[in-house]
Amino acid sequence: MLKKLLSKPALLILLAGSITTAAIAADHKAVITHRQGIYDVMAGHMKVLKSILFQKHPKVADVNFHAKAILEAAKHHGNAFPKGSDKGKTAALPAIWEKPEDFKKAGQNLGKALNEFISVSEMADADDMADMQAAFKKVGGACKGCHDDFRNEDDHDH
Repeated sequence: MLKKLLSKPALLILLAGSITTAAIAADHKAVITHRQGIYDVMAGHMKVLKSILFQKHPKVADVNFHAKAILEAAKHHGNAFPKGSDKGKTAALPAIWEKPEDFKKAGQNLGKALNEFISVSEMADADDMADMQAAFKKVGGACKGCHDDFRNEDDHDH
């Protein structure tokens, strides 16, 4: 009976649909892995900057490099959340897709804070960290602003 119900064309359509679904899921997994990697890079540079600016690591000359590296990684932020990539293991909240203009503005706020931090780090005296620390805190505030509205903080993997 089942054999009669599932003719060859019907079976092919059913198989094509499952293959397409699997391909879409694989594409989303790649997108999610890619964006998580971008944010891992940003977080790594933030940790290094924290060690220099607040824990007295001696590599003050590297501050500008790390700030620019975060900015370069952040440039990929807007393209890292295509529609449908909310499926899978991700801490991205639906607000990213529901409020794309707000999400874009949060990214712009980060870019602005990073550019200000880079400017300060280029002019700052290594003996006086106060200006760099203040500018870095603004970067952290921009990160937090996005996390508060667009990231599930209960998901500690990403």
